[in-house]
Amino acid sequence: MNESTKRRWDVRLGIATPIITVLGIIVGVWQFNSGERNKVEVENSLVERRATMEFERKLWLERLEAYRNVAKTTGRLVASAGRPEFDENLQTFLSAYWGTMIFVEDPEVAAAMKAFYEEALDYRTGFGGEQYLKIRAAKLLETCRSSIEHRPPPSNPATD
Repeated sequence: MNESTKRRWDVRLGIATPIITVLGIIVGVWQFNSGERNKVEVENSLVERRATMEFERKLWLERLEAYRNVAKTTGRLVASAGRPEFDENLQTFLSAYWGTMIFVEDPEVAAAMKAFYEEALDYRTGFGGEQYLKIRAAKLLETCRSSIEHRPPPSNPATD
């Protein structure tokens, strides 16, 4: 190789080397930023998922507590059939019916609550019997139990 060819290659490499280096740095910065963006998106997705699961878990626990309250109220109402405190227990049931249950009940439980309430009104007016009231109470509580079993609480987000 002669001197002029060697010089041309040196000049070309002298120009190409910084350009290749700058391009390598730009690609590296782009890859880093892209990776950080993806990392932030994944972290935000996880935070959102945990928040959703925590909300669903709290809602499930509220549903469980509301169903437990309805079970107690229904039991008191059926047990007080034929006694003076029946009307007071019916009002307590009505408070539960229009209270927390509106937020947490599913359609099947809502229908069972309505059917039980109507049966209780029939019993109070003398149209229905105590046995029918007990049957409706059992159906209501079975529907509540089934609702809880078919919608288990989400797993604890702290362990995910």
